[in-house]
Amino acid sequence: MDNERLFDKIRKLLAKSSSSFSNEAEASILKAQELLAKHKLTLADLEEKNETNQVKEETIAEYQRRPWYVGILSSIIADNFRCYSVCFKRSNSSKLCFIGRQEDTAIAREVYMFALDVILDKAKVIRAGKERAKGVALVNDYIKGFLDGLKKKFEEQVAKNQWGLILVKDNEVIALYESYSPKAAKPVKIRRLDDDSLYNAGYRDGYTLEHEPDKKQLENGIDEK
Repeated sequence: MDNERLFDKIRKLLAKSSSSFSNEAEASILKAQELLAKHKLTLADLEEKNETNQVKEETIAEYQRRPWYVGILSSIIADNFRCYSVCFKRSNSSKLCFIGRQEDTAIAREVYMFALDVILDKAKVIRAGKERAKGVALVNDYIKGFLDGLKKKFEEQVAKNQWGLILVKDNEVIALYESYSPKAAKPVKIRRLDDDSLYNAGYRDGYTLEHEPDKKQLENGIDEK
């Protein structure tokens, strides 16, 4: 396969993956990364051919009171999609953003919103019928497990598939991030009840957030020859 055909194939996979975080979308992401690794390429090689894939700051959400976990969640996801997660503070609010190439930030945002929906849906169930303080603490047990599970899942995925070099951020992304003079996040104290069952449920949900790709979907219209 010549380089132009290969570049076009990978771009199509990435475009498909940004539509939604479904089984097919994840399969597209994994297939694109597999092709990059097999042919010893990075997304930077595609960017030289694709002038529309510019470095950008993409807003995820704005908060009056930012939940403790959104920065951690966005950082875990950003690290696995060649992005940075940044929170810009204002007088009475804050803005959470991804910084990276346009294709990367689009995918990262989809994954973030999908993971956040899972957390929020579960939080409603956990809080139901409970006194507020206890409900919040139990939700925090679940979320802590979810974040730990998701991080572990990504770490194992990267190690297994040897994607370390693929996930390196390029110089333009680093330069934009550093231009904001980012400061290290301060440790956040949260109330928890150390409920093992909820922590373990969260860990399991975070670890299994990405379903195994459907091989039939991978083979449909995707030919490596």
